[in-house]
Amino acid sequence: MSTGTTEPQPLAAPIRYLTVQDMLWINLEVTEEINRFDYGRLEEATSYQYGYGTSIDVPKQALRLYRGFLKLRPFARGNEATGWTALMCFLAINGWVIDLPEGADENWLETLDNAHPPDAEEYFASRVHRAPTPQSNLYVEDSVRQILREYTPHVQRLIQTGATALVD
Repeated sequence: MSTGTTEPQPLAAPIRYLTVQDMLWINLEVTEEINRFDYGRLEEATSYQYGYGTSIDVPKQALRLYRGFLKLRPFARGNEATGWTALMCFLAINGWVIDLPEGADENWLETLDNAHPPDAEEYFASRVHRAPTPQSNLYVEDSVRQILREYTPHVQRLIQTGATALVD
């Protein structure tokens, strides 16, 4: 016989966010140089990681963060690489990973860039999942350095093929 009560569910860990200072540092790490930037656009691009209303969808918010950098282009150089690295870092510090077997789907980012938002969200969501053993205290610095080690060729390609932004 059911009493109508259920066991309390454990609260999920709060979502961790990247700061404007994190984004400045990520851009420095990926481009290996200090770049001019528009502070207002940088702040707005960084705020794309927040969800509307209640922020509870880490993959969707990560994708929004990446797309914010593509749209607003706050840095003189390295916006694509910075946005992509921030996407990966945001996922990692919140216990999520992208499931791409080595050498498979090398053009997934291009597919993501060229898809319309609902299609991009579905495509992206099909490739991310909670990490089997999330690191609860993963620092932004550690996450970014691990991403840059693991995806060096990809980040370099984004730097080389990325357009420069006009920064006043």
